Amino acid sequence: MKKIIKFLAIITIMSVLVSMLTFNASAAASVTTGGGEYTVGQSVSIPIKIKSDTPIMTAQVKISYNSSVLTLKGVSGAEYTSGNGSINIVDDNFSNASKDVTTGSYTLNFTAVAAGNSNIAVIVSIADKNLSKSTASASAAVTVVTPKPSSNANLASIKLSSGSLSPAFNAKTTSYNATVQYGVESVTITGAVADGGATYTGGGTFALNVGENSRTLTVTAADGSKKSYTITIKRMTEQETADAEQAARDANPLLVIIDNTDYTIVNSFEGITIPAGFTQG
Repeated sequence: MKKIIKFLAIITIMSVLVSMLTFNASAAASVTTGGGEYTVGQSVSIPIKIKSDTPIMTAQVKISYNSSVLTLKGVSGAEYTSGNGSINIVDDNFSNASKDVTTGSYTLNFTAVAAGNSNIAVIVSIADKNLSKSTASASAAVTVVTPKPSSNANLASIKLSSGSLSPAFNAKTTSYNATVQYGVESVTITGAVADGGATYTGGGTFALNVGENSRTLTVTAADGSKKSYTITIKRMTEQETADAEQAARDANPLLVIIDNTDYTIVNSFEGITIPAGFTQG
């Protein structure tokens, strides 16, 4: 009778063990990631999402990539180690969570450094709270291409050492006028390109004849596209300058012009800040 009881006990223990193994085997992991096409110099963010059928205790994620195409900047979501085109994440923060967690996510942050292809291969190993382990894998293709040369042939600004542009500068406007007094014998024209890969010619310092003087600034974009801006500067005659100064005085009796510089006489210092080094008088 005792032998029969022992035999039944052994059968019962074996049944429990088989039941536990069957339960643990039901755990399953899955992983997804993303790729895409990028240009050299662009930031690349690759999301990784893991999922388990049962509450996660720890997760280990191994990633490989082409380090000649992508340079790793960091990983958000967990601590990691990296080197030679590989990343290893060991995430045991799930065990500290206040409730059961069945998903996790990380983001790989790269910089695209050279044209080419990189396969992002991901293998995840998950241990759940029942000490069951499961693995899953996924991969994504990242393509890096050389950026196309910019066709931006715009100027960002045009500045004159004397006079003002009319109309006010706008990158889409390619023709401008300016007027200077007779005493202005030369002018410096300075442009600034809107795109760093573009260049322009035609700027510099130029002597002015009385009457109209025309200069053209030509912008060449990185892809060879061209765009021209024309500035016509009128240098007034002595009489035109005198007439203009008189008209300005007539319009504003407190205006005084000395050496082509406008000064305004004030009869009250209210609301005026006296510059450093000067006194009110």
